[in-house]
Amino acid sequence: MKVIYTADDFGPSTFINEGIYEMVEKGYIQSVQVLVNQENEENLEQALRKLHACCHGNPIEIGIHLTLTSGKPLYNRDQSTLQEMIDCWGPLIDNDGCFKDFMKFSPRHVDYIPQIKLEFQAQIDRLRSILSRVNAESNLLILKSASGHHNFFQITDELFRCYIEIVQEINHLIPRSPKAKPDKTNKRFFELAMMLLNIEDNNVYRQLVSKRIELFQRNMYHGDPGFHLKTPNYLDIRFYANLGSVGWWGYTEKQIRKRIKLFKKIMDFASTYELNPNREENHKPLVFEMMFHLGKFTDGMKGKSYFELTDGYTGITPKYFDNRLVEAEALRRIFGNPGIEKLPAGSWDECQKIWFEGNY
Repeated sequence: MKVIYTADDFGPSTFINEGIYEMVEKGYIQSVQVLVNQENEENLEQALRKLHACCHGNPIEIGIHLTLTSGKPLYNRDQSTLQEMIDCWGPLIDNDGCFKDFMKFSPRHVDYIPQIKLEFQAQIDRLRSILSRVNAESNLLILKSASGHHNFFQITDELFRCYIEIVQEINHLIPRSPKAKPDKTNKRFFELAMMLLNIEDNNVYRQLVSKRIELFQRNMYHGDPGFHLKTPNYLDIRFYANLGSVGWWGYTEKQIRKRIKLFKKIMDFASTYELNPNREENHKPLVFEMMFHLGKFTDGMKGKSYFELTDGYTGITPKYFDNRLVEAEALRRIFGNPGIEKLPAGSWDECQKIWFEGNY
């Protein structure tokens, strides 16, 4: 078994970017998921140029972190007034033209699938354009994969099919696995979110999300027909553990020890993972993805609040910033300790095609 060690949310926040720069430079992270719909494209290009410099000649696999729950839409942004954007996106954006927070994500998005497809393509096109300039002299940041901010593609079948069409069929990128471990954590997150949405038929939506997640665990799909995905065997989300933040720019030794213990459990689980012989091939080394949410406090950030460290980008949770420091410190100690067993790093290219059987 190999691991794709991935850092999420690169791009809008300097605090997050600094944590990722360090881990890429040290060789701990080989895959970075990028949010691209920030206001200033030049700032994103500068951040990617710094990431390129951190590679020291070693290629890093880049992913597009598609979003409908943070920042502002890219589609038709420069050609539209604010009112035209609101008319175009309806309940998906607020009065400032920003995508609404995940907890306010409207189930009426199914009425806006045409706009969503164009938005996904616009985000991919922006990243490709910037990478072409950054990689002009040496091709070190290589676009390979795609994922979803807040993993929101699992909410409805319509959104999931839209995601797969744009990512895999049109752009030939490798999607993050919809099969998340542990499944109870993933299911609890979505059930909580659906409870907070003020919508009719709330229980129906919760039941459908729950069923969809359960089926993904068995390499099945709540829809017909089934489909092949070239994707990791699963996504392990355990390192992303504690929600909330004490807001004091620090962490305790107990928190670090807990994360190191979690890392060991993740490695142990991977070594005993059992294939679904009817739907997962075994002609390649198995590969799973482990995601990290990193951050790093620098001198220039002294005196700033967590909210200020989002750099004005909506949809990144400031309350988790202390825990980003915890994840980063735990990662330093894990990779700095040769006595802690670490599975070898894998590549998105090593992912196999996995069959998800259709099921209603």
